[in-house]
Amino acid sequence: MGDCRLPIDVVFISRDGIRLGMHKKNLEDFSDGFPPPECDSTEDVQLEEKEEVLRLLFQLMHKQTQPDLRTMSYEILADLAEAAHKYIVHHASMACNLALERYITGQPFKVLRLAKRYEWAELEKAAFGEARKSKPVDIFAYAVSIDDAGLCTEFLQKSLRADAEDFIAALENHECSSILATSAFTAWTRLRRHVQSRLLAALHNSPTIQHKGGYTDCSLWQQFFYVVKAHVESHPSYEDFADIVDREKGQINCVYCEKKISHWHNRMALVEHVRPCNLQLVQI
Repeated sequence: MGDCRLPIDVVFISRDGIRLGMHKKNLEDFSDGFPPPECDSTEDVQLEEKEEVLRLLFQLMHKQTQPDLRTMSYEILADLAEAAHKYIVHHASMACNLALERYITGQPFKVLRLAKRYEWAELEKAAFGEARKSKPVDIFAYAVSIDDAGLCTEFLQKSLRADAEDFIAALENHECSSILATSAFTAWTRLRRHVQSRLLAALHNSPTIQHKGGYTDCSLWQQFFYVVKAHVESHPSYEDFADIVDREKGQINCVYCEKKISHWHNRMALVEHVRPCNLQLVQI
């Protein structure tokens, strides 16, 4: 390793077939997982990790200038963290912890998974804070992938803004098991239909406001009604519903319709407090 002058007394073979020399004394001093029983033999020892990862790990087990892990890709850091955890090289594990901070902004969920796996509390907290800035459907899919019922419940209703294609894609991106993905999609579809039916019912039961001349409606209300109805049918979420109502009511230049929308909007505020369907994920 570099300019190391210690005699090599054990040779490892990486997964990709590269031979790497090492020193039993360093293995004993820097880790609690080395040397494996095979090291007592004079034969080469086969390891599961690839050469680049083992080389970095062994460099970190020398009294010399340490490699700058901040320049490493996420994939290499993840593999190195796994090796450090497996062979109980504590300072290498901490070095990975610190180096992974730079990936929180761009890949918060990946960092979050590693942090949870290795119980890196501070890194997990930072990554989760960044992950919460993501689309609700991505947070929900992440929650499904780790079978976190509490987080699923929190973000299920918020994920209704996504369409079915985006919802399924999010579950696939987070590598949810087929059982959990099916359970989640069923719960999402059921809640989507439930919210849609409540919103459409409230929309059809709008209050009657008599217009000048004795009319109960005007063409402006009809335009407003059909725009909102079409949106509810395609995106049945309370958040989107409130947004579309606020947007479309600005197009109405009728004091009677404005009053009607105001009364109706107050009624809708009660509908929005409906308790979401319980999500019960199948335990594997």
